[in-house]
Amino acid sequence: SILSPFYGLGMQPPLTALCVGSSSHFLAGVDNVLQVTVVLPNASYVTANAYQNQDLFWALRGGGAPSFGVVTSLTYKTHPNLPYTAVFITATANSTASFVELMTVWNQNHNAIADAGWGGVWPFFDNSLFATLVAQGTPPTKPSALPAVQAFVNASQTLPGVNVTSLTVPYQSFYEFYFDNLVDTSKGHG
Repeated sequence: SILSPFYGLGMQPPLTALCVGSSSHFLAGVDNVLQVTVVLPNASYVTANAYQNQDLFWALRGGGAPSFGVVTSLTYKTHPNLPYTAVFITATANSTASFVELMTVWNQNHNAIADAGWGGVWPFFDNSLFATLVAQGTPPTKPSALPAVQAFVNASQTLPGVNVTSLTVPYQSFYEFYFDNLVDTSKGHG
């Protein structure tokens, strides 16, 4: 999840009851799930949490194979809807050799970017890197956040055959980021 660096791995809230192990609905909810109620294959209805049915709770949170039953409800830890700063980076190389150099620069800067408080996704294909990064706060709460990203952008812009653009956008909430980039993509940031 793009928020994993801030809150750990999360579980997608179900719209309906979901089958445990269904990869289309069940995400790795290891860090924020507090309790699961589930109908087991023997038709028993149980609650699993840190105090009862701990082995099942461990398994349902990703510690075992699928097919434990049907989850009927979840209780999970929620977090405040803080403002976020997003950075959208597009870096395109005109050759495989330039792309290898671009990815080398990305790998040299990645840890500093993560340590500066950024989470995100960075798919790469067809000699291009597309990074969507978010940090808490507008501006980011960690003073090193923007300089860490700028260091990558600056280093990438010196590479022959690489074209890099970046856009920084403040959002008043994660929901605003989510809506603008995953629901109504007409603004074209992500």
